[in-house]
Amino acid sequence: FSGEAGSLLLRGGMITVALVLFALGSMAVWPRHFSQLVEWFARFLPRKISVPLLDSLTSFLDSLAIMRDPKLLALGLAWTVFFWIWHASSFWLGMLAFGIDTGFVSAIFVTAAVGWGVALPSAPGFFGTFHYAANFALTAVYGVAANQSLAFAFGYHFGGWLPITLIGFYYAWKMGLSLGEVRTAKAS
Repeated sequence: FSGEAGSLLLRGGMITVALVLFALGSMAVWPRHFSQLVEWFARFLPRKISVPLLDSLTSFLDSLAIMRDPKLLALGLAWTVFFWIWHASSFWLGMLAFGIDTGFVSAIFVTAAVGWGVALPSAPGFFGTFHYAANFALTAVYGVAANQSLAFAFGYHFGGWLPITLIGFYYAWKMGLSLGEVRTAKAS
């Protein structure tokens, strides 16, 4: 990581991940206590808000039961690590293709930054947020030239977006769907 922005981002990210893992772990180990705590705070809210909030919390806490099953947890973690390595490898190869050799760890970081970026509301296909996040991660954190990082962002994104979009159009055609039908369904 280069510069003050990079080190601040790294420290902030590490603290955030640690806090989220601690919170999720606490909720998984002591779901009843966490639920009681939220129920106590929810009593100050109108029933219209507290009932859906508590129902959502119950569903969420039930989903964390996987963390209490060592076999399921190990399988979930293994799949997560595999996915991140696979996806970061594709970013790394894309970065190398554009002459950006900042190492594999930087590809993991750029993957995470782009993940955060595309989670923001954006245009269809994540156009704009994908490129901004990749550009920020590469320029502010790793000191890559902006023109080089943007070339990578647009090239990588288009290289992934185009095949998926064409496959989607193909299957829409095979199913007999048309854009006119989509517009009609949307209007009704």
